[in-house]
Amino acid sequence: MNLVYAVIKKHFPTFIRDEDVIQCGRLGLCQAATTYDENKGEFSTYAYWCIRNEINKEFRDRCKHKNDLSLDYEVGSGEDSTSFGDFIM
Repeated sequence: MNLVYAVIKKHFPTFIRDEDVIQCGRLGLCQAATTYDENKGEFSTYAYWCIRNEINKEFRDRCKHKNDLSLDYEVGSGEDSTSFGDFIM
């Protein structure tokens, strides 16, 4: 787990407390543990890249859904506000 926090601290320092990023790092560590081949070098080096790639994948997925709108999104303000879904119907 220290390796997960080290990767986040070095490459994604603003997300050190983000549980989703930490969980992605854990998934990367589990992936490294299951796919590691002893003939390819040190485990920590391999795990480092697996953790980093898994976190990068999470950020790419976040960017894909950044501009998604919900039908419950409020349009307007005050008494005149209505949901986005009301406009469609």
